[in-house]
Amino acid sequence: MATWLLLGQGMAAEPEWGRLFYSPQERTAPVQQQALPASAAAPAVRRYDGQMRRQQGQAIYWLDGQPGRQAPPAQVKPGELWQSSDGRVIGGPRVRVEPR
Repeated sequence: MATWLLLGQGMAAEPEWGRLFYSPQERTAPVQQQALPASAAAPAVRRYDGQMRRQQGQAIYWLDGQPGRQAPPAQVKPGELWQSSDGRVIGGPRVRVEPR
């Protein structure tokens, strides 16, 4: 019985959750942000990080650190950067090997 009383006191001391409901303007703001077209949010320079292909043949491409189904241009290799407007490759990984 004493345990139940102590537990009840501990629960009463927890902070309140705060406000659960927002004004109509605050509720529509996140919806409007999600409604932006993908082309407006896409950067002009993209990075191709790689791909994963399942046994069924479906591929998932990693672009700018995010998975998706959109394939990069054919000439772009993993690790390279390209201009999304014209598909021109503008950079890639550089590996430097120095003799010992």
